[in-house]
Amino acid sequence: MPARDVLTLLSTAVAATGDTFPMNVNGPARFEASLAGTNTVTATVIIEGTNTPTVSTSWLTENTLTLSGTTTAHDGFSSASVYPFIRGRVSVMSATSAIVTASL
Repeated sequence: MPARDVLTLLSTAVAATGDTFPMNVNGPARFEASLAGTNTVTATVIIEGTNTPTVSTSWLTENTLTLSGTTTAHDGFSSASVYPFIRGRVSVMSATSAIVTASL
């Protein structure tokens, strides 16, 4: 099976963020989120999918990643759903000088 390119859903989010640009995804995917900061770091990253990205209420939660650690945290999951559009957003962040990234 050929390797799939890594697509960035969130890049250097420094605070709780709203919608990010949806990615057109074709097939099952693996999602990862990372958090790096100073001292204790916590953040919640929500991965959502939809068939109709132009309708703001159509986004459905694929999974919620809770990141927590001392200076860094990492989590991920695999999904068999095949929403044509995927996005990531940070709903909660409690950290000093922290950056969240999410990819698939």
